[in-house]
Amino acid sequence: MTPTTLSFRLGEAAGTVVRECMRSMRNAQSQTVEVAQSAASTPALRLVEFPKPTLSVEELEKMDHTPAIVRLRGVNLNDWYAANTREAQAEKPKRPRKPRKPKAVAPAPEPIAPAPTRVLRPGPLDQLLGPVDLEVDMAG
Repeated sequence: MTPTTLSFRLGEAAGTVVRECMRSMRNAQSQTVEVAQSAASTPALRLVEFPKPTLSVEELEKMDHTPAIVRLRGVNLNDWYAANTREAQAEKPKRPRKPRKPKAVAPAPEPIAPAPTRVLRPGPLDQLLGPVDLEVDMAG
């Protein structure tokens, strides 16, 4: 799985968890408000009280500082680490790349000579234009 896909799925899962928690809290609040309103109108109904926490503060502190695998299974972490980890193997050196042969260089084309510049000549138009043969122009 690519890191992009992994981060997307992680964000989607976190968003789903937050949305469901907010929905359950909103439903619980609306239910307690409804129960309180109905209890005010009908004295026979009573509010539901949540139970007190079963663990003391000291027990919670102990659980915070002791990993679950040690508490539940009695595992010695030093022995577990030695049995379940191993030293990373050195990677095989990669095969050196062969240098690529340079492509044959095409000979540089000869520079194209610039077109001769036209010189403007002042004068009457009939002298500037060449003679016109009307018979050739009409036949064509």
